[in-house]
Amino acid sequence: MIEIRKGDLFRAPSGIICHQVNCKGVMGRGVAKTFKEKYPYTFKLYTSFCRKYDPIELLGKVMLLAEQDGKYSCCMFAQDDWRGHGCNTNYAAFKECCEAIKQKIERRQLGDIVINMPYRIGAGLGGGDWQIIYSILEEEFDGYNVVLWKLN
Repeated sequence: MIEIRKGDLFRAPSGIICHQVNCKGVMGRGVAKTFKEKYPYTFKLYTSFCRKYDPIELLGKVMLLAEQDGKYSCCMFAQDDWRGHGCNTNYAAFKECCEAIKQKIERRQLGDIVINMPYRIGAGLGGGDWQIIYSILEEEFDGYNVVLWKLN
């Protein structure tokens, strides 16, 4: 089930805080910038991942970490680049990220944990088509609790 709530993604009471990242090690704007400020250790690991792997190898992968605030953070590598106009979101990689999140939830036995994402994930600065992304979310997370947070 997908629910849309008004509010700040980072004030979600529990669960996994997910956001889309590029494969270049840059979190300079939007949700990514806030994510970097909120979870500096995760940002450090993210940049290390980006230096260690070829960007194409990272597409479709996720980095899921337990955070000190009792939540999990999740970087979804679904964007090869972060600049330019048009669509930087890779839909196939986004879908793979959703599948990887489900696998990690199962492996870690997290049960019916809430998956929190920004409303219009991948469609804002990522330039993706929201209808395509939303349909991927509906298909991939059927039977899961997903909350899309819409900041005022």
